[in-house]
Amino acid sequence: MPTIKAQPEALNRVFENLLINAIQHHDQEDGRIRIAYRDKEDSYEFRISDDGPGIPKEYQAKVLI
Repeated sequence: MPTIKAQPEALNRVFENLLINAIQHHDQEDGRIRIAYRDKEDSYEFRISDDGPGIPKEYQAKVLI
């Protein structure tokens, strides 16, 4: 993972919430969570994905990307 300058508490909270959500809403006994990043020269792009059921269609419009 890269070294970045940020407010540690806020950044930790974002990652923690995403990981807890992936774990809590998983529908199998075992699962996978992937964390990746891409260096975009002046910033970093982080991606977190899991093999859970995903967000139900009726709630997808409420998710901000």
